[in-house]
Amino acid sequence: MRSLYLISYDISDEKRLRKMAKLLEDYGYRVQKSVFECFLTESMYEELKRKIKLLIKENEDRVRIYQICRHCRKRAEISGFAEVPEEEEFVIV
Repeated sequence: MRSLYLISYDISDEKRLRKMAKLLEDYGYRVQKSVFECFLTESMYEELKRKIKLLIKENEDRVRIYQICRHCRKRAEISGFAEVPEEEEFVIV
């Protein structure tokens, strides 16, 4: 079972900023410059948290992770050309 996580970050160093974006691109979709939506299993979530902690400097950078429940996702309001994300189906070949 996957849950939707909204991850935002504010990284002070340009090199770490690029690394954070690259890391999150492996787990989800960029919805704004420093905001990603990621459908993650519990193990993927724990792995990502570990990688984030290794990447950031706690006294300089900020990362926020919000878990969005199915009920809340249905109540989301978005203006503009974006859509409310739906859980993806994965096919392993």
